[in-house]
Amino acid sequence: MAWIRRGAWALAIVLGGWGLAWLALPPVLRWQGESRLAEALGRPVRIDRVDVRPWQLARPCCASTGCTWTSPPARCGSGRRCWKR
Repeated sequence: MAWIRRGAWALAIVLGGWGLAWLALPPVLRWQGESRLAEALGRPVRIDRVDVRPWQLARPCCASTGCTWTSPPARCGSGRRCWKR
């Protein structure tokens, strides 16, 4: 019976982490990205959207082009580039 309780806690922690990443990471990444890029480039920078999908291990831009993590950058349908990072 204790193993069921431990499994339930483990599942709750994983789901909670995913939920927190999904809710908290986009605003933090956007804020930090804008400030650091503006400082590095010396001009104002605006990031329109940050999309975090903690349950998906693929780059959404590259899903349509079929590129992999080790392939060189490729253009996707919207004109954005898919980078190795």
